[in-house]
Amino acid sequence: NNRISELQQSAEETAAEIEKLKEDLNSSNEKAADLQSQLDTLAEEKSASEEELNNLKGQTATAEEELNSKIASLEEELAAKNDELTASQQQHSSSEEQLNNLREESSSKEEELNAKISSLEQSLDKARDDLNSAFGEKGGIEEKLQKEVAELGSELEQREGCRPTIATRYSR
Repeated sequence: NNRISELQQSAEETAAEIEKLKEDLNSSNEKAADLQSQLDTLAEEKSASEEELNNLKGQTATAEEELNSKIASLEEELAAKNDELTASQQQHSSSEEQLNNLREESSSKEEELNAKISSLEQSLDKARDDLNSAFGEKGGIEEKLQKEVAELGSELEQREGCRPTIATRYSR
């Protein structure tokens, strides 16, 4: 009987241990299910993150292409502007050279004109002097002629008895 009692007690202890192990197993299964659920959630989050990362990579590649295209376009514009600037500077230099040439020509012509004006002024002064001198002589000649006319008029009066008005008219 003792032996049955021991076996019963041992069976009860074993049953209690089995129950305890079942509870531990259930608890472990719940923990495992909870961990599996967390793992599934993490896998979904990882998948969503990878998808978002791929989208961002695509957007980055697109933005990089657009940026490179804009940079190339701006570099072309800059090259064109530099070409325009170089052409403008060359044209400015050419215009400046033409302007300097025109200034030199103008200065040379101005010197020539000043020389001609000076020569003409000298000729004019000489002509004035000659004219003044001629007028001076003319005044003297007119006086002489008037005297001669007056003398001839008086002689005519005396010789032929002419009217004195003719002689007087010429003497004036």
